[in-house]
Amino acid sequence: MYFGEASDLRRRFGQYRNPGPSQQTNQRLNDLLGRVLANSGRCRVSVVEVQWFEGKFREVDLDLRLKAARVLVESAAIVLARSDGKRIVLDLDEAFDRALGGR
Repeated sequence: MYFGEASDLRRRFGQYRNPGPSQQTNQRLNDLLGRVLANSGRCRVSVVEVQWFEGKFREVDLDLRLKAARVLVESAAIVLARSDGKRIVLDLDEAFDRALGGR
């Protein structure tokens, strides 16, 4: 499972297909996707657009043109996946995951 944020999905998937030499995450995902697909595996992509979230006292609108709003949603998804017992969250901090008994 991998979570990411992007303002332009076409560009982001292009970077996964053809990662630049300094794009470590894109290189890692390109390798992983290539291995899965070469072995007749399947990859699923889900796109989520969150328009608001519930704060302590009120709902807050999210403007996903702002990177901070996209990163907030991405981070929340990672935390929720880990709290649901998902052991393979590719962009989870490895030291944190080990401390919680993960990989």
